[in-house]
Amino acid sequence: MCKNYFLLAFAFLFLTSNAQKEDNHTIITKSISDYYSLASENIHLHFNKSVYLTNETIWFKGYVIDKKSNGLNYSTSNVYVRILDEDKNEIVSKLFLASNGIVIGHLKLDENYSSGDYYIHTYTNFMNNFEEDESSLFPIEIVNTKDSPKTNNNYLLDNESINIAVEGGKLLFDCDNTIGVQIKNCSGKGMKLSNIKVYDAKNILINQFATNDQGYGKFDILKTKSEQYKIVVEQSGGNIEKNLPLVTTEGISMSVNNYSNENKVFIKIKTNTYTFNNNKDKNYVLAIQKNDRINLIDFYFKDLSNDIIIDKAGLFQGVNSIRVLDENNNAVAERMIYNHVKHTSNIVLEKSGITKDTLLIKGHLKDKIANFSISVLPTETISSFEDNAITSQLNFNAYLTNKVENNSYYFKDFNRRKQFELDLVLLNQQAPKYNWNNIKSKTPEIKYPFDVGLTIEGTINQTIANKDKYSIVLSSIANGINLTGKIDAKNNFTFENIVAIDSTSFFISLLDNKSKYETVKLNSKVTNNKNRFLKLRPEINTKCKDKIFTPLTEFNTDFPYMENTTVLRDVVVVDKVEAKLENTSNFLNRTGSQGYKIDQNKAELYYDVIGFIQSHGYDVRTVGGSVTITSRTANSFSGSLSPAIFLDDVPLGSTDLLLNMNLSTIDEIYINKRGFGTGMTAPTGTIRIYSKKQFGSIGTEKISSKSLLIKDGFQKEIPFKNPTYSYYENQAFKKHGTINWIPNVYTTANGDFEFTIPVLNQKSVLVNIQGIDNEGNFYYENIEVSIN
Repeated sequence: MCKNYFLLAFAFLFLTSNAQKEDNHTIITKSISDYYSLASENIHLHFNKSVYLTNETIWFKGYVIDKKSNGLNYSTSNVYVRILDEDKNEIVSKLFLASNGIVIGHLKLDENYSSGDYYIHTYTNFMNNFEEDESSLFPIEIVNTKDSPKTNNNYLLDNESINIAVEGGKLLFDCDNTIGVQIKNCSGKGMKLSNIKVYDAKNILINQFATNDQGYGKFDILKTKSEQYKIVVEQSGGNIEKNLPLVTTEGISMSVNNYSNENKVFIKIKTNTYTFNNNKDKNYVLAIQKNDRINLIDFYFKDLSNDIIIDKAGLFQGVNSIRVLDENNNAVAERMIYNHVKHTSNIVLEKSGITKDTLLIKGHLKDKIANFSISVLPTETISSFEDNAITSQLNFNAYLTNKVENNSYYFKDFNRRKQFELDLVLLNQQAPKYNWNNIKSKTPEIKYPFDVGLTIEGTINQTIANKDKYSIVLSSIANGINLTGKIDAKNNFTFENIVAIDSTSFFISLLDNKSKYETVKLNSKVTNNKNRFLKLRPEINTKCKDKIFTPLTEFNTDFPYMENTTVLRDVVVVDKVEAKLENTSNFLNRTGSQGYKIDQNKAELYYDVIGFIQSHGYDVRTVGGSVTITSRTANSFSGSLSPAIFLDDVPLGSTDLLLNMNLSTIDEIYINKRGFGTGMTAPTGTIRIYSKKQFGSIGTEKISSKSLLIKDGFQKEIPFKNPTYSYYENQAFKKHGTINWIPNVYTTANGDFEFTIPVLNQKSVLVNIQGIDNEGNFYYENIEVSIN
């Protein structure tokens, strides 16, 4: 058998001198360019652990990646994160704000969750424009604290647990074929088995093979006959048989060796005599592609087998799709390979000393600027990060339908053996994520917009003459927003790109061209805060569970016991009230508010309203005629925000109106620092001011406005707070406890960074670091740190 060897080292496109071939190349490259014309995103969520108790909180940091550049996508804003049960039914969905490609958030659990397997699903609305599922799905385990878990060792196996994939796509007659096999137990975990037998139609043993620790294996059938082949797995409960796909009479097969040589890839493209005689003068193209980049090589069948050798330096970094295309650009054989590129920098940690039961850790990443998230757990934790590593998720799983698990098994101390193991994963893909027929014939359309913030729309339900003389005002002190918009011919108005925190209030007012507020009747709503994801793939349901849970009548003492602490309200020194408060009939003034009657003593003591507010828990800053009021507690996206302020139950259009407002004109003030009873009208509370009747409007007008309570808005970012456990030395804490979660760690220009760890009487801790550097390289490290 004659063989043709081509040693190829190429750039993005290899062109022949033949005009017809050039035209064909142009068609292929245009199809790729069109199909990948839209910017696509992938999101990795780094969680603080993988097994949660129902009295805990899920903390996470999201890295939103532009798929083409492999860097952070700075344009993404609206990111949905939801909890799904094991059947993919939604339990809760929340909207989070991404900034500069980073999203930080949390999901609170409670005792209503039953013990079992769950998923965290994250996506953007824009992902709905693509044929493929570009969302991310992460398995977690939730254990109810009133359950008792027990490991299930009764692992069953049947023929549905055996998946078969033929290399190149077809089991071709009269050719040597390579067949990949993946074997899973009933819980979906790969099984390591030996002595798996391959039989022909006459029940003659023709081969034997084994699977690795992850359940992957492969075998060859030489000079394949036109008959039914099968594999047999022997087990004590009875043998399991699985038929191979039917043999195809005509076609092309392809096998790839990507692991035997560190610098070369060996590709063998094969066919049988029947196909060769019908196609020997036809031009074929070998296409190597990743995202919108492609390399093309023309070849003819000069014999039944063509061997092509490719320099790995000419491959794309990560997962490459290799396809053989016929003269009509149909894919007749297909395969994926992985081109590993080693990091030139590694994370180095150094202990710097313990101060007040806190260990300072200094880290270094040579010659790189990076952004990390860090989880610290007890060394003996039952949680694992191996199935949720940023390296395998974004470099590998983002391009597959069947995802790789156990990151370190494949990627830690990467060598030729691990290259072989990864190649088994790619060989066993049931179907390519990116279908060539879609690439060749479809161009994505933007049917689902790229959301940036929320959109508030409304309609004014009254006749307005001379609309050009009026404006609509949208304001929210809680969100730091005061915008003016126009009313269209149909009495509609729209405000776009609004960053609105969930459960805060906006106020909509009608303003004439003389800056006078008019009475307004209107309806308003948020239109893009509940976008659903339409492409989620169904998972293969498992037939058994890794764990069996037995309900208990009370808290399971095998879990860490958290101290039964009571969260105290703000301690406020209350002035002695000599006169009865008159505005307590308002429910909002009775719920979580402290009321103050302004008598002559208070008016003389504080003089003006600003002085009173400043003396009761808020920071006040005046510059010229501008007044800024903020909480002394930072609990928002960007730090401290202003409380919502009302004057005689009407929202104050601007805090500047408080400047020089004499306290002697005020009857009562109610301060609600946490917004209790107001649907969180503001993250930092509300201040309600009531003027004395004899002073009328005290120099400012009441604004007639309509309120809009934001439901399903952006979740408020809150700082991580570690649970307070009763004991830190017992096995309950060491298996399930949480030590620290640091979502944002930035290196200096020299690659230096540092963070702290509470000691909590531990001899050592597990530090999981994940992140990305300025060149688009991903980092994943599990480091055990001893504490002396």
